[in-house]
Amino acid sequence: MKASLPFKFITAVKNSKHYVVFDYRDRTGKRKRKWVGTELPEKCRKKDLTAKVDEIVADFYREHLEDDTETAETAYVPASSTGKNSASTCEYTFTEFYKMWLEAIKPTVAETTFEGYTHTSHRIIKYFDKNYPDIKLKDVRAIELQKFYNDMYAGGISSNTIKHYHANIHKALKYAVKMDLIMVNESEKN
Repeated sequence: MKASLPFKFITAVKNSKHYVVFDYRDRTGKRKRKWVGTELPEKCRKKDLTAKVDEIVADFYREHLEDDTETAETAYVPASSTGKNSASTCEYTFTEFYKMWLEAIKPTVAETTFEGYTHTSHRIIKYFDKNYPDIKLKDVRAIELQKFYNDMYAGGISSNTIKHYHANIHKALKYAVKMDLIMVNESEKN
């Protein structure tokens, strides 16, 4: 199951079909479980499954946020912060989001690939926690990313390893755009 989201989810196969199974608490705090069908057969392309799971999780996340907003004391949400424009309301720090992204991709990649992501991510997370501890995901700009790459290079990290860091950051920010947490993938400017 996933951490760092206001709910947890796994993928499962039932009756030869893929499902996303959500584990969450309702407004009253009661634990709930919801199965959402992907409409994909058990034997399908991993890429298709990943895309469908991402779409279902994003939809569920939006529903979950809407439920939380309705129960809050101040339920007013400006029109500009709903739907696609909700990226401006993202309150994750960059490293919180990055860790969440790692958990989100875990079931969609090979174990060795995930180990590679985890290995390279330690240095990224450590750097941003030290140099930009409170930077929000929505506030990360290409200049901070470039400074990270430059500092890594100055610290003796090979350019090939830095390319791996950039690839991981790019994938994470691409996912953030897909989840409507940010509007622009700043890593595309580097």
